[in-house]
Amino acid sequence: MSGPAILLIVLGVVLGPAYYGYCEYVSGEELQSVTVTERSDRWTLPDGTIQRFRKGLAYRPVELTLRPELNRLRLGLTFEFPAEGESQPVEYLATLLDQDYPVIEQPLLVNPTGRVDKTVRTFEVQAAGNYLFLLEEVGPPRPGASVTLHLRGEIEQQYRPLMWFGHGLLLMGLGLLAYSLARGVPRRG
Repeated sequence: MSGPAILLIVLGVVLGPAYYGYCEYVSGEELQSVTVTERSDRWTLPDGTIQRFRKGLAYRPVELTLRPELNRLRLGLTFEFPAEGESQPVEYLATLLDQDYPVIEQPLLVNPTGRVDKTVRTFEVQAAGNYLFLLEEVGPPRPGASVTLHLRGEIEQQYRPLMWFGHGLLLMGLGLLAYSLARGVPRRG
């Protein structure tokens, strides 16, 4: 009885969690990787305007050339803090602008110890163009981290019915295995 249960568990893992992990973390290709270390309370943007940051300091803005053919896109950040970092989390505001319109605006809370990877968001663009990524440190200035922006493109879209079917197979397999193990245990009496 455990043979079919094991088969259901294996199929469930492959079609459920493994498929999800592939789509979210493995699929796509690295399009651009930029490391920034400079921080300031104002920056001159590519169009010549000056962006001021009243809440705190911001890293040098990064210009990204995006096209709909690259959809789905994902922004990720790698923070490199000094080894003796503070224990208080640092709050950042990550913003992706299409000219003056924010496409993404997401707060991030980062523990400032060593290397920390954060995913900003997976998104799609409707029009080709140059987009601007801003990373602002919210709150009082702290010792800065080196930040690497990672842009991945052509990320696989999950086929949700398949993923949920896989999770269902996994649960059925676990239930069948538990049932067969419970039937095989001799009763004390």
